Amino acid sequence: MRRRLGPALLLGVLLCPVVAGCGSEDAGTDTTDPGPSDQPTSTATSDPGEEPPEEPTEEPTEEPSDAPADGSTGAPEVVEVLHATAAGGSTTEQFVRVDDEQQLADFVAQFSDDAFAEEVRVSSAAVAAGPGTAYAAVAAIGCDVPPVDVEATAEDVYVVVVGKVPGPDVECFAPVTTVAVMSVGG
Repeated sequence: MRRRLGPALLLGVLLCPVVAGCGSEDAGTDTTDPGPSDQPTSTATSDPGEEPPEEPTEEPTEEPSDAPADGSTGAPEVVEVLHATAAGGSTTEQFVRVDDEQQLADFVAQFSDDAFAEEVRVSSAAVAAGPGTAYAAVAAIGCDVPPVDVEATAEDVYVVVVGKVPGPDVECFAPVTTVAVMSVGG
């Protein structure tokens, strides 16, 4: 009589995470962490005339700046994510500056849907009218509208970060064009 090792091994692999996940090393202890105390700690000295040791002073460190070379300040922020079905366009990895009429006209010229082009134009113009600099990018063309964010590189280039769609659609009759409009500075 032959026994199969496969089902027993599969059962062992499936039960391993369940058994390992049971119980807790901290059972019965309070799980709330009050966090580090903001109060300085002091050490008692045996001699009342003795001074406590000097605490080291921290030198201020300079953080790298997210400010672009155009002089505006502040971190990049995606202001609006616009989408339209079968609007055309080409995806890009980088945001392009669209804060003047010509730059904006060049950007929206790629869309075959005039209503969508106007929507992108209005959104970009609203950002450009504010204190920040307007940038836009075609983040995705596909069946779903993904979450979109921005990343600034050391060379002041703003890169599109496209997140994974949590529950992608199975069918796609026409691709959806997703455009992200962001503001830098302000």
